Amino acid sequence: MCLVVLSLGEHPDYPLILAANRDEFYARPTRDAGWWPDRPDVVGGRDLQAGGTWLGITRSRRFAALTNYRESARPAARARHSRGLLVNDWLAGDDEPMPAARGLADAGVDYSGFNLLLGRPGALVYLSNRGADPRPVTVGVHGLSNHLLDTDWPKVRAGRERLVAALADDAVDIERLFGLLGGTQAVDGALPDGLAARLADALDHRCRHRCWRAYRPGAPAYRPAP
Repeated sequence: MCLVVLSLGEHPDYPLILAANRDEFYARPTRDAGWWPDRPDVVGGRDLQAGGTWLGITRSRRFAALTNYRESARPAARARHSRGLLVNDWLAGDDEPMPAARGLADAGVDYSGFNLLLGRPGALVYLSNRGADPRPVTVGVHGLSNHLLDTDWPKVRAGRERLVAALADDAVDIERLFGLLGGTQAVDGALPDGLAARLADALDHRCRHRCWRAYRPGAPAYRPAP
């Protein structure tokens, strides 16, 4: 399962610290995090099949992060648009997070289930087209996987706890941020949609892309996984 953990407004030097991985089928072509040739102001990974991304930031520090929402049943029809294009659109725009999120809430029927974080310096908004209206993300530590923000899945809970421990002395250690993204065993019956632990464990090991973000005033920093 995908995992995003973040600390907002708690570190003395970094207003936002975000660590994330993306679980995806190996057959889906992707490009690792880097500056985009066609959008030199954007750094992030790239879905080479549909053209979108799951996490990106611009030189002006607009950023977005996306996870899929795990559906309990296969959708009846194919979605009109790729979810990753939601991130592209935000990075290319200049509007504020909340109005943009409200507009996406109205257009959510055109996409398969998603969770989306939209941010710029001083503002961070979360929304999902599966039951979560746009709302500001509060100061603190948060976790997001393939259900709603801060759903108490074992992997989300463990990720939040590990992030708190990693930042306990205000140090930002890149290797510890990578380490906290490691898989954790799921517990039968602990997932909201009844997903079996054996399936969750199998999906954990499909992860292809891990990256970290630690933002402070100035140029964005990133490091793709080796």
